[in-house]
Amino acid sequence: MKRLVLLALASLLACGDDAPTVDRTPGVAPTDTRFELRVVGGDRTLRGLAEPFGPEVDGLFATTVLDVIERALALPAPVRERVRGDGELRVLATDGADGLDFAFAVPFDARGFETLEAGGPRGTWRPGGAANLALVPATPDSPATLVAATTTEALAEALPYLAFARFEPLPAGLHVRFPGRRFAEDLRPVLARAAREQLQRARQSLAAERARRDEAPPLGDPEVVLARVEAFVDRLVGHVSDLGPTELTFTHDATGVHLRLRSTLEDSPTRDALAAWSASPLDATQVPQGSALAIAVPSIELAPLVEAMAGERLDADARESLASFARAWPEGARTVALGRSEAGRFVRARAVDAPGDEVVAPLVEAPFVRAWAERLADGAPLRLHSRELALGDAPTSSLADDPDLARLWRGPARFALYADAFAVAGWLAPDAPRRDGSGVVLRMLDGNDAIEITIDAPADALPPWVALLSGL
Repeated sequence: MKRLVLLALASLLACGDDAPTVDRTPGVAPTDTRFELRVVGGDRTLRGLAEPFGPEVDGLFATTVLDVIERALALPAPVRERVRGDGELRVLATDGADGLDFAFAVPFDARGFETLEAGGPRGTWRPGGAANLALVPATPDSPATLVAATTTEALAEALPYLAFARFEPLPAGLHVRFPGRRFAEDLRPVLARAAREQLQRARQSLAAERARRDEAPPLGDPEVVLARVEAFVDRLVGHVSDLGPTELTFTHDATGVHLRLRSTLEDSPTRDALAAWSASPLDATQVPQGSALAIAVPSIELAPLVEAMAGERLDADARESLASFARAWPEGARTVALGRSEAGRFVRARAVDAPGDEVVAPLVEAPFVRAWAERLADGAPLRLHSRELALGDAPTSSLADDPDLARLWRGPARFALYADAFAVAGWLAPDAPRRDGSGVVLRMLDGNDAIEITIDAPADALPPWVALLSGL
């Protein structure tokens, strides 16, 4: 009898059997949840997602589940040594008194772990007696689970959900869920602050350039473009407020990394704006030979923008030429292509609802327009260099004919750009098959009730873009 009692006690300490006092009634996510994260695949997933980005992001990405946890709270040494990295990590972020409170649930190696005390939430153990830690004993269907939180209140609130709720099976990767409008509430101030900082730096840079030069900028007054960019960013930040419940998935496989974001949308200005863009697809078959830049837009007033940028740089003849081109410009949604053919540089505009009608015109031969044409028409408009997104030439002068882009650009695209050896393309049909290529592929779909964005990136295409974005 004594031997049986000792074996039973040892079994309980090892958490190999369910403690009879544990209340395993499933809970629901707290109402003050900001977001929840599931790291399916543990350490292997985290390392696989970080590796393609290269040394530029060393220290930015956590590469173990223990690292994820200890970025929010410190675990006692005997406990941290038992945290398992081969299972799923679940994270819950809720509103706390002084910011966000975090709770984590992770598989735990409890065999032979002796420093356990009773008194945890729902009848669980407290490893080392720590009030913010709880150990849920193993069952035949699940391993022992450590639940850790930044506060005892967060632990008691999150444990029934993280430890006992039923979670649907998901593929290896990071899976984030933002309830309600939490995603919009978190993203909008970040975008607004980043935009203000970038615009302020741009104004300072322009002022410095003006001060050290006697002549006017040959490519027009950049302040005009900056003002329009600012207005566009203001509208974009405003649209973010319309985003509802959002899911974000980040996975990797042999072809590279894949990001998927889906946000629900109710009736709003954002849905109206997306509907306008959906009515103006860019079809690869409609892009003329020799195009270096092609984009589909619902509407654009080109002449006023050119005139505002040019100022006194346009003489009477140039203004009349521009006005003539504007009068022939198709109304409504259209595809615009700029490039070079055997006849010279060109701008072509084709109305989406009348694809057979096309406006073809030589670029206005005003000096500042010609300077832009020399940059744009002879090659792709973007170049990655020294962490700067700059105008420049690229190895190809045609979007439609480039073999690498042809592997990526399939079906009706919203836009497509080619930058050196890296391509960016946007689809209205996100389920269209994609062949492996050298570029980053972006697909965007707006339905009646949601907007979905997916990004597929081969591993070798990521480091230059990371370097570019880290320099912004």
